[in-house]
Amino acid sequence: IALHSLLEEIDFSSSDKVIGTVCRRYAVRLGLSQEQCDRMLVSWIRNILMTPLGCGFSLSEINGKDRISEMEFHFPFVMNTELVDLVKKRGYLANTKSDQNIDFSGVMTGLIDLIVRFNNKYYIIDYKSNFLGNSFNNYTQVNLQKIIIDHRYDLQYLIYSLALHRYLKAQITNYDYGSTFGGVRYLFLRGMRGSQNNLSGVFSDLPPSELIEELDTIMGRTIP
Repeated sequence: IALHSLLEEIDFSSSDKVIGTVCRRYAVRLGLSQEQCDRMLVSWIRNILMTPLGCGFSLSEINGKDRISEMEFHFPFVMNTELVDLVKKRGYLANTKSDQNIDFSGVMTGLIDLIVRFNNKYYIIDYKSNFLGNSFNNYTQVNLQKIIIDHRYDLQYLIYSLALHRYLKAQITNYDYGSTFGGVRYLFLRGMRGSQNNLSGVFSDLPPSELIEELDTIMGRTIP
């Protein structure tokens, strides 16, 4: 919670001095001494901000007007086996059995950690503090993919993608998913190494537009 709050408060383009000031304030909440904060936390946050996220940018290049922190969403939805079969057909929810009986409806609500805009494309950013091991080698793409599948984070970010898709469609004239939505970035914070590495700790995906449109149709049906 403290890490999420820290990243929400920090201006990504801040100097090391400003970042250090914010980190020291949060060090108490994280149980860190002043020395630990200066030696570890500041450099860790700097690594997170400097790690390339693909498509030519890192968080350090995002200014305040191009980000929305903790975007809240609510929408009525229906979730059933038809939806699960569709998602599995597209390569998601690999550890979910097709014969499971799923049939419920209600109101989907959630918070997206961060939405950023870069080169007129919008990206979903989700912070993950999962501990996968003490080495950066534990945060390879293979290991991140396994965590995504095991925890069903893919379903989570499909819901996030649908929420952002609906938001952008309502906000942007002549909105087009393919040219406007940049994809998903799940940042496994413990594995991010800064500008020296562009793979460790960063999981990326761009759900196909056809899937998001189909989810929009299925989940948008009238609740019985």
